Amino acid sequence: MVRQTDDGYILAGATDVDDTGDGLILKVDSLGNELWSRTFSHCAFEGLFVTTDDGYIVSGWKNEELCIKGVLIKTNGQGTVLWEKTYGGSDICYLIQVQQTADGGYIASGFSNVSGGDGWLLKTDADGNELWNKTYGFESSSDWFHSVHETNDNGFLLPGWSNRTTGCDGWVVKTDVQGTLEWMNSFDSGESILGFDNYDMFLYGTQATDGGYILTGWAAVNFLTELGECWLVKTDANGVLEWEQRVGKPWFFDLGLWVEPVSDGGYIVAGERYGRGAILNFIFRGYGMPLKNQLLVFKTDAAGTIIWKLTYRDATARCVQQTIDGGYIIAGHKGAYYSTKGILLIKVSIS
Repeated sequence: MVRQTDDGYILAGATDVDDTGDGLILKVDSLGNELWSRTFSHCAFEGLFVTTDDGYIVSGWKNEELCIKGVLIKTNGQGTVLWEKTYGGSDICYLIQVQQTADGGYIASGFSNVSGGDGWLLKTDADGNELWNKTYGFESSSDWFHSVHETNDNGFLLPGWSNRTTGCDGWVVKTDVQGTLEWMNSFDSGESILGFDNYDMFLYGTQATDGGYILTGWAAVNFLTELGECWLVKTDANGVLEWEQRVGKPWFFDLGLWVEPVSDGGYIVAGERYGRGAILNFIFRGYGMPLKNQLLVFKTDAAGTIIWKLTYRDATARCVQQTIDGGYIIAGHKGAYYSTKGILLIKVSIS
């Protein structure tokens, strides 16, 4: 993940995707030159937020005492740790995204397996002390939140997925400021041509400029054919579908990992495209070598019509942000979604 700062960019992630890797916070100048970096043992970071004191907070998970716990780490602007805290029970817990809230505390979301596998929402004060945590989901299902966004009414938007049906549905929850459920909605792309229920997931979402919500992830995925499309969904303020856009290519698996509104009223989306449909792609993918893998970034207008598209060989885009000069900063890594060959940072112009 990447965010722009006054003097460059701050990134958070991990040195490897397996349990042997370390969490990483990296600061670079406006030209991408490293200024400093910090690593954190047995951690992986997914979330990053620039705080009001010009410091940073990261979210992720940590291998601790033979279990995996959610972790939040707060640093100052130079990367010095102010506090580090873990959360969760004796089972598997992940904190995927974090945001500073209007009251100066923090909100983080993810997954908790303590009660069988539910979406997890955690609220802390400014020092990381837990104020409350709540889980959301359905019986006999695995339910995840993959991002969190504080909304204009100080409630929270929680995009993710649920497999309460055959396959998997994109799932969105809206709560008030105390985490009380206001509404939830599921989105399903239907069945494949072979009659199998599709796998649909939301991997990121945020509030749109009109007060509704914009979400991205993947749709129409079927693990027999290994195909899928990047999914862009716009809803109104009550989670009712207004429009959807799918971006895909025959015999490839496209997914969206990040979406943000931009200054002209449109949206910028980041993700990945890789070959999984053909038998050879499936075989090579098992060895971590998809025959074709591309970073995918595209820009749309306010109605979801694609204006331009950018691909980059052998890479994945995890995050994109519009910069002060109107261009875009793209953060990700070399290699496919499920592997990494090194951090990748790309700056592109407005066009």
